[in-house]
Amino acid sequence: MEPLSAALDYWNRGFVPIPIVEGGKRPTQKDWVNFQPCSENLYASFASGTENVGLLLGKRSGGLIDVDLDCPIAIQLALRFLPATGLRHGRCNKGTSHYFYAAAGAVNTQRFKDPIDGSMLVEIRSDGAQTVVPPSRLGADILEWSELGSPSRVEAMDLESGVRRLAAATLLAKRWPDPGSRHDAALALGGVLARGGWAQRESVDFVCAVAEAGGDEEHTDRSRDVETTFRRIHRAEPTTGGPTLTEILGEEITGAAYRWLGIVEQQHSVSKCSIELTRVSDVQTREIRWLWPRWIPRAKVSVLDGDPGLGKTTFALDLIARTTTGSLMPDGSKVSRNNALFMSAEDDIADTIKPRLQAMEADMERVFVFSGLHRNGALELPTFPKNIDGLEEAIRRANAAIVVIDPLAAFLSSEIDAHKDQSIRSLFAHLKQLAESTGAAILVIRHLNKREGAKALYRGGGSIGIVAAARVGLLLGQHPEIPDHRVLTITKSNVSAFPPAQEFSLSLGKNGASRIEWIGETDLSAEDVLGAPKSDTVTKLSCAEQLLLDELKSGPRTRNALEEVSASQGIGWRTMERAKINLAICAKRRGFGPEGESWWELPNQHTPPATED
Repeated sequence: MEPLSAALDYWNRGFVPIPIVEGGKRPTQKDWVNFQPCSENLYASFASGTENVGLLLGKRSGGLIDVDLDCPIAIQLALRFLPATGLRHGRCNKGTSHYFYAAAGAVNTQRFKDPIDGSMLVEIRSDGAQTVVPPSRLGADILEWSELGSPSRVEAMDLESGVRRLAAATLLAKRWPDPGSRHDAALALGGVLARGGWAQRESVDFVCAVAEAGGDEEHTDRSRDVETTFRRIHRAEPTTGGPTLTEILGEEITGAAYRWLGIVEQQHSVSKCSIELTRVSDVQTREIRWLWPRWIPRAKVSVLDGDPGLGKTTFALDLIARTTTGSLMPDGSKVSRNNALFMSAEDDIADTIKPRLQAMEADMERVFVFSGLHRNGALELPTFPKNIDGLEEAIRRANAAIVVIDPLAAFLSSEIDAHKDQSIRSLFAHLKQLAESTGAAILVIRHLNKREGAKALYRGGGSIGIVAAARVGLLLGQHPEIPDHRVLTITKSNVSAFPPAQEFSLSLGKNGASRIEWIGETDLSAEDVLGAPKSDTVTKLSCAEQLLLDELKSGPRTRNALEEVSASQGIGWRTMERAKINLAICAKRRGFGPEGESWWELPNQHTPPATED
């Protein structure tokens, strides 16, 4: 294909093609970043027919991202760490070295170099960069598409994580030791990953990939080395880790690998001690990913508290149903369609879980239940942290975006004391790493304790360390003024401002199973829901009633004026509307069309005839 034809094809695909000097990588124009393609200037820019063709990356080309593999080992390992994509190219007889994606979210240009010789290993390029594409020539090499389809759309965080793992694996494989030290290196690398919160399966896969790409003839045996390390750690036996790996590979290699993998080595062998420092400037910032914006974050752990029988499980299933169908969340926010994993120690799949999901119109093909682990011919309930690897495998097999553990207490291993802060924090460290490595939102459910009158944050069962370790704490309780209504509130959030509480009621679906009817926002707080003692015992509803009486005693007021007054007093509009009903206040409309206004008046007041509102 001629350069002009290729440029026109890229333009039609939604990319921004730019002219590149013949046989090179430099754009022909000084202001190439702002190049605006059109039929005329494309014909002019590629008039000679000898130009190379480049693509502008980032937002101008629909979020196009180029992962450039500059090292043969990176090319060898790419398919093991990078997401699949339909747009890839490389040079003749040199492998596929460019993987293209359409990123959902901001991706920064990053370069990963060998700290010893300075050679480039992997590069991820986005806004402000360009890349040369087929049918261009670089010296004697002709660029050719391995796949000329559409770039896969991926989450920015997932792509960056894959690239960083690829870069670390490439560096470690490039510097993998001679045969005499390979067994020790695999044991030590397994220890680093285990202490970094990695699951056993992903640690085995990583070490075996590094060993194979590093020319280790016994790379298949490295899985046993990693399994040995994990077994020793679980038994609290001495194991090697960072210090040993540093002795074998050197501080520059291990330090770079740790940074790229996001690992801070904290536990070491008994005889030696070292520290790991992370320079903040080396860390790439990223935005919080949400399952439900401001309520349930992805890649983090959240906790839902509430008394038995109020609808915690029904709410969790409603959340799953909306996730699997891509429906709007209760507050109207959008959610991507994804799979879900549910763990229940209290409800049966056939007579409770599935009927409720059917009543909520969930996509059953996207819902998975982690029922247990087969051991010696019997099905056992998984417990944590003992079976954390099993949970990770279940999440990955289900490709779940949300995981619900209902209730947490039923899945705790015997060595975990839910009332001891140190014990709980150890468990949540595992859950945190699991959430981060899989990108799933993990929601654990627990019952309330008997400490009536305590602050909402302290009412969850077990140690305060549970909600302290979670990034978001939710509370589901009974409406203090409408007994058959429920209220979902936030008690804690480290990742967002508190959203307004949401009110709902429980109803029956066509099949007779429970489902949720969302009512809307309410100004109730978690303390209101729990009925915690206040210095002023007057409820917000009674305050709203008194406010209306005071405002309307001298005559009718417009709804807009009353909204301003209620907002200044911290009283939500839904509460004002309930007060209106209780006081039998009349709402009448004066005027028509855009000029019309709604006026509120006390029942005995007299106003000119108006249309009912």
